[in-house]
Amino acid sequence: MAIGEYLVAVCDVLGFSHLVRTNPLETVYENYLGLRRQVRSFQCMVGYKPRSEPLLIVDGAVFSDTVLLWAPAEGAMDVLPMLLCFLVGQSIGSMPLRVGVAFGKCVIDSQNDIFIGQPIIDAHQTETRQQWVGGAYHHSCQTLPGFTEWLCDHRAAVKYPVPAKEGDPLEYALDWTWAAEGDVLATLRRQEQDAPRDKDKEKWQRARTFCEIRFRSADAT
Repeated sequence: MAIGEYLVAVCDVLGFSHLVRTNPLETVYENYLGLRRQVRSFQCMVGYKPRSEPLLIVDGAVFSDTVLLWAPAEGAMDVLPMLLCFLVGQSIGSMPLRVGVAFGKCVIDSQNDIFIGQPIIDAHQTETRQQWVGGAYHHSCQTLPGFTEWLCDHRAAVKYPVPAKEGDPLEYALDWTWAAEGDVLATLRRQEQDAPRDKDKEKWQRARTFCEIRFRSADAT
């Protein structure tokens, strides 16, 4: 059992029922394996300090349409948010994710598949409250030393009025736009057109607006 402070991310695979219904199960499985490989590849990013025994900075688990990722406070700020930006940006056209991130004390016992803690609840609620495709940080993340300075300076977070259901405002969005490949605006328009319901179309519209604002901001600097 490992009790400690963790940065926790709960990721929901949007359109998962359609994905499973229209693809062979083996294809969905391979998509998840690809995501896991991307997670593993981030273990030697900036902030990783080799020790006599390997330190697993980022680890995760998959429960059907939910992906749980976590990282201990030491190294979490350097690795997990950048990884989340990459995952959201890379998957926007194939297996889009919505992400909630929170920070605090947890029990992480992956050997026995036991995960307990307020940050997991906060991350889950942050994910489900959002009304767009993208990600947001729970206010608990701001207790992680250097949150606003490091994350905003490295474009892992940006202050933005996140579209969300009623509750405490979500002030910081996951700034995934820099990690998207190709013509992401065209991809977002296509996803919007293909969305089956008006409320789903609105989620893609909000993601596109966010993307356009972030691109204009980057061009201005």
